[in-house]
Amino acid sequence: MKILLISDTHGSIRGLDRILESERFDALLHMGDVQGQEDLIRAIASPVPVDFVAGNCDLFSKESRELVLNYRGVSVLMTHGDRYGVKGGLTRLKEAAKKAGAAVALYGHTHVPDISFDGSIWTVNPGSFSRPGQRSRVRTYAVMTAENGRASFELREVP
Repeated sequence: MKILLISDTHGSIRGLDRILESERFDALLHMGDVQGQEDLIRAIASPVPVDFVAGNCDLFSKESRELVLNYRGVSVLMTHGDRYGVKGGLTRLKEAAKKAGAAVALYGHTHVPDISFDGSIWTVNPGSFSRPGQRSRVRTYAVMTAENGRASFELREVP
């Protein structure tokens, strides 16, 4: 199962249609700061199912702040990350993932792409789809592959 991971679109999804046209995905997960474009993203991604969490810039969003999902035996905690202080480190996020029984913690907020494994928890930030951080300087997304209880990840540049 292949899952497209995006975050921090901040109202700009330029390139999303090209990604979805060039490759088949089974799901799309957005880690927040959508800024009211949920319906547009769902329309572009259709028929691929889309899940969102609200970020700190999604002031009027009705989306949950956090979701726990399961893909082919891989349990995933999905959050924006601001409530876990991810700009200062990932300790609290990893603790929340463990408490939720998740092997993967997906987050955004920092605009810095990162894939890390500490021996028990994967932490994955796809970076910003529209506003790269100073350290990355490119717009990025990630792809998660889940099969038989195992996950793998790849960072990519937005076309």
